[in-house]
Amino acid sequence: MNTPQNLLILIITLLLCLSPCLSEADQPDAKKNVLFVIVDDLRPVLGSYGDPIAETPAMDRLAKSSMRFDNAYCQVAMCGPSRASLISGLRPTTTGYVKHGKSLNHYIPDDYTTLPKQFTHSGYITKPIGKIHHNHSGDSRPGDWTEAWYNGQVNNALSPYRVYADPANIEKNKTTRGELIEIKDADDSQYGTYALAEDAINSIQLYEKDARPFFIALGFYRPHVPWIAPQHYYDLYNTEEKNRLIDQTYLTKPNGKPFDAKTELPKGVGIYADNYMNQKQYEGTPEGGCDGLDMEGARHWIRAYYASVSLVDAQLGRVIDYLEANDLMKETIIVVTSDHGYHLADHGNIWAKQTAFRDAARIPLLIHAPELTHQHSATDAPVELIDIYPTLVDLAGIEPPAQPNGLRLEGKSLRPLLEQPNAPWKEAAFHIWLSPVGSKYYLESSMTTRRYRYSEAWTVNGKGNDIMGSFGVDASDPDLYLEDAPYNRELYDHWEDPKEHRNLIHNLSNAPENAALNSLVDAYHHTLNKHHGWKAYHLNFDL
Repeated sequence: MNTPQNLLILIITLLLCLSPCLSEADQPDAKKNVLFVIVDDLRPVLGSYGDPIAETPAMDRLAKSSMRFDNAYCQVAMCGPSRASLISGLRPTTTGYVKHGKSLNHYIPDDYTTLPKQFTHSGYITKPIGKIHHNHSGDSRPGDWTEAWYNGQVNNALSPYRVYADPANIEKNKTTRGELIEIKDADDSQYGTYALAEDAINSIQLYEKDARPFFIALGFYRPHVPWIAPQHYYDLYNTEEKNRLIDQTYLTKPNGKPFDAKTELPKGVGIYADNYMNQKQYEGTPEGGCDGLDMEGARHWIRAYYASVSLVDAQLGRVIDYLEANDLMKETIIVVTSDHGYHLADHGNIWAKQTAFRDAARIPLLIHAPELTHQHSATDAPVELIDIYPTLVDLAGIEPPAQPNGLRLEGKSLRPLLEQPNAPWKEAAFHIWLSPVGSKYYLESSMTTRRYRYSEAWTVNGKGNDIMGSFGVDASDPDLYLEDAPYNRELYDHWEDPKEHRNLIHNLSNAPENAALNSLVDAYHHTLNKHHGWKAYHLNFDL
């Protein structure tokens, strides 16, 4: 006989039987996994960003289920300080880590909670693979990660993490440097890039059996020099059509003349740092460095850069394939980005990244957030690398940490943009560049909106110990600046001049049609010098 009591027992029994069928991802409090991917020296040369040259099918496939950020910028175009800013969530001008030198631990308090430490404290398995910090042993600290670090760069022909595939280059790299470019008829598995992806796949396979979610940081060393890749990736770019596109995109000047190895800076720009700082360390660089390049030599460099990108793309594709095959995409937040951009014969013949120009600071940024990002979504809102820390904490449902010494995360969660690409958002991104020229230092601070970049470079005191060594030195400190006016000023319209060839500051007048641009300059001074808006602008650095 069916009584209400019997019916209640039946319902409870059925619920108990069905509950194990619910996956962990279906539980309301289940935390998402995180795969954070950072690719060294990657400007937005991806098909999903509209690059007509790039062959990047894996990242383009990921972009379809991700938000693409078209105006994403680093805080400084140099590996160490950029990565430190990302990991700490603090601007380089707050920590003082603006150039290579001492490690991140020198600049932040011992009890500061970094991005990986926050996930470790929140019950995640956390593992770094490859290049996450610029100097892992110096920038990481006990307790940041639960798992051991895998370097991914070993000068040993028998190591899967070797830099080169050619044994001769492996031997050279032990004492000096190998070739700038190594293109070899070899399988992908002969490269350290392959081994890094293999580590990531094996780690995911292991951790998916664990009750804890994982936070895996996967750092690819390429396309940082040396540019190395199997021949079959280089061949993708050595075709008549690709060479035509390379010439059109990189090796044709604004006046229509071809590449001639001459650097041509915009009017009024007097500094941009060493234009081939990385390349000159390697064998195979022409006599005179990039100044000795001819047209075919420049094409070869660009083809090799793109080939390295395609090698990385293929290996990242293997990781994504594993996530898809094992139904983990819906349980995993994925971020793909870079530490900064890269110059490829920009402004006539600038290479590497050590400048304040847009191509050095602009980065790709893709975020796949299950149940949040929409297919083929994109935004032109200005965002920054320091936004990644608060974004991942937010998406993972983790409370932001309370930091010591009055410090706080200086970025902003990107969740509003992930939910709605046109959501109200901050008006600008900020980045700096410190250029040593002779015995002087020039600090260039840039403010980039959806359309414009305005910057000023000031001569700063590089010798006074009174302005170094403590937190929170005011940017308006009279002992800091050595001149009463900026060394140079720059203003570019990215809608009309995305490669920043025309410095508009010299044409700026008080005419009514210039009211908006003059307001931009006023906002820059109000923001950076008076500590409104961007409240974390401080200077404190070792030179």
